[in-house]
Order: sequence, then structure tokens, then C-alpha cells
Amino acid sequence: MSLNTNFDDRAELDADELRVTGTTGPDEDGWTLLSRNFIVTQGAVNVQREATKDRSWRASRRIPPSGFADGDAVAIGTETYLYDVDGSDKPSSFITVSWSQSIRIEQQP
Repeated sequence: MSLNTNFDDRAELDADELRVTGTTGPDEDGWTLLSRNFIVTQGAVNVQREATKDRSWRASRRIPPSGFADGDAVAIGTETYLYDVDGSDKPSSFITVSWSQSIRIEQQP
């Protein structure tokens, strides 16, 4: 299985929320995305969220902006997939992928 999952380089910060987004390559035949989660950490501030299952994904619920500021941050993501062969006697297979990436939080007007 080949995966191409990334956070977008920039997360937008305004008075209402921190918007973290990313992209994932097309689904592989037979593999189904079960879950996607991420953490963003900047200094002593961090937040964990579940993400949508779309190819262009975002946090599934609002991230409060408190404590985050303009500047560099680290994002850590995980995705869990199921491989199930219809009509096969073989048991289902699972794979969990994790990655980390530097992102930039940018204050929006």
C-alpha cells in the first residue's frame, strides 16, 4: 500500500479558531479509511482532533485559538485503514500510518 498524506504547510489562525487542513492521495483498491486523527503542538500548547475522511481534510470540529500564535508548529497525524477481501476466508488486515510535519501557523486579519 502506498500512501501520500500531508498536512498543508500553513494553518490559519483568527479570533475564532485555528484551521488545520491536509490532503491524502486516492484510496487504494480494497483499503478503507477507518480513522484520521492529528495533534498540533506549539511550545506548551497542543490540541488533538479527529479529522474528516475526505481527500482534502480538516478538523471534524472547531479548534479554539487560545494559546496558539503566529509561528512554527509541529503537526502529528495518524490514519488507520482496513483491507477486507470480499468472499475470502482470509482475515481482515489493518494498517496504521503515522507522520509528523513542521507547519506554519499564520495569523489572519
